[in-house]
Amino acid sequence: MKILPFASVILCLSSISAVRAAEPIPDDHKVNGFAIGCQAYTFNRFTTFEAIEKTAAAGGKVIEFYPGQRLSPQEPDTKWDHNASPETVAKVKAKLKEHGLIAVAYGVVGLSKDEAECRKVFEFAKTMGIRVINTESVDAIDTFEKLVKEYDIKVGFHDHPKREKDPNYKM
Repeated sequence: MKILPFASVILCLSSISAVRAAEPIPDDHKVNGFAIGCQAYTFNRFTTFEAIEKTAAAGGKVIEFYPGQRLSPQEPDTKWDHNASPETVAKVKAKLKEHGLIAVAYGVVGLSKDEAECRKVFEFAKTMGIRVINTESVDAIDTFEKLVKEYDIKVGFHDHPKREKDPNYKM
């Protein structure tokens, strides 16, 4: 019985150290101490550039991107995701800087059990300064757990769609 409280303390301390390891959102990107922004999907009928503009216009300082959004009105056939070219990444970084936003999260994105494919998402997140990748890919935990530690990027689980009738589904 004494092991359970000890294990709880260890788990709690390791969680605190994991939280401390992540780079905090700069104070100049917070509103009254809170990081306020939008998930770009809020503006899914618009382009990535327009989502950045609209988030800034609403007073947001941070944004979560999602894969597959059209890049801009000038480049509607270019999709914004972790497969973006270095030129496209540079354009998005410039647009973020122009509007005083930073990207803090990316998702909901599928994470592959294939490490090389999964690593592409983590490399993209690192390049963009993203702190959290959101996914539904609970079946790939063994693959991305190593990458979470290597890149010091957190993974959040998006519980959509819920599978109430699946007895193996736990959140």
